[in-house]
Amino acid sequence: MKVSQQEAELFFELTWALHFYVNQKLQVLSPSETLDEYIALPMEEKFKVREELYKNIKLIDSFVADNPQNFSEEKLLIVSKWKKFVKGEIYIERYLKRQAIFISKSEKVYGVHGLYQGFDEVIHASH
Repeated sequence: MKVSQQEAELFFELTWALHFYVNQKLQVLSPSETLDEYIALPMEEKFKVREELYKNIKLIDSFVADNPQNFSEEKLLIVSKWKKFVKGEIYIERYLKRQAIFISKSEKVYGVHGLYQGFDEVIHASH
């Protein structure tokens, strides 16, 4: 119920680069000089940047166009697909062998994989 180590690392490589870019554009937090400085910030701080990205989703298009990290077209395509993110209250319905089943308030169903741990390792089944 989790992605490979390589896929998890790719996710964070792309996520932190995008968040760093968003923070540079919107100055949500005190500007970090480097991407590594941004990555080292506490997760609670980075959540603030993520929330601003949700409000300004067109910044994904700007990030892809500017390509500040000189990512490959393949990586930029992954980031551009994030414009279809799902936000809101989502509930875990059950754990399957390959994924967790999430259901949104609108009753859409999603199969979700963990990154470094499966959801069954993080959340007790009784919750």
